[in-house]
Amino acid sequence: MKAFETDIDAQIKAGFAVGLDPSPEAEHLILRSYSIREECKYPQDSRFINNWQANANCLFMDLYYPLISDLTIPTFFVDKLEETVISKIKDLGWEKAFIKGRVHALDNIEAGLCVWPNYSISEISDNYKKYHYDEPPFAVRQFYDPEKLFYYERYWVMNGKVFIKSGIIPDIVKEAAERLKATGSKYFTIDATDEVIMEVNPGESSDRFGENPPELFAEWFKQAFLDD
Repeated sequence: MKAFETDIDAQIKAGFAVGLDPSPEAEHLILRSYSIREECKYPQDSRFINNWQANANCLFMDLYYPLISDLTIPTFFVDKLEETVISKIKDLGWEKAFIKGRVHALDNIEAGLCVWPNYSISEISDNYKKYHYDEPPFAVRQFYDPEKLFYYERYWVMNGKVFIKSGIIPDIVKEAAERLKATGSKYFTIDATDEVIMEVNPGESSDRFGENPPELFAEWFKQAFLDD
């Protein structure tokens, strides 16, 4: 996978066998790939330390949100983007809402494109259809000032251990990591500030993020999966 090419040498030096196909000799396998949104596309080999459901539990916000609802941005879910969504937003006392598809947000296309009332619910719905990001349910999230979320960190959780370059792990991240064990995933990421969990993602598709060098990333995997 081109996105992970820079990690390969470091992973091999750390003691992992790396390839595009599972080794017949391997007892356990760790998958690194792009986001896998369909069960039929997730490898069925039982040697993989995660399975489809563990991956899905960290990929789809509607599945992991109940585990950390009091630690993350207030959110509700809808199957369709209709005008009734506005009533719900107003009932909650929110002035703005960030609306995300089940996997992707329109912010990947253009900043602010999925923020109501910057755009109408109808416009947001049409744009999700236009870019094929319209898989329900949609997450309607209370809008947070981007400046408050700008300095977030990515924490890797592997085999129950939390890793970050600084070694500083806020209590809110420790609590989230503990609760998210219920997803069944052996490796996933938590994006968070010191005050709020932003989102969770599968370890299969998360990148190293920021200034984490490949060697450090490989060392984390080694400590989590080879040193025990």
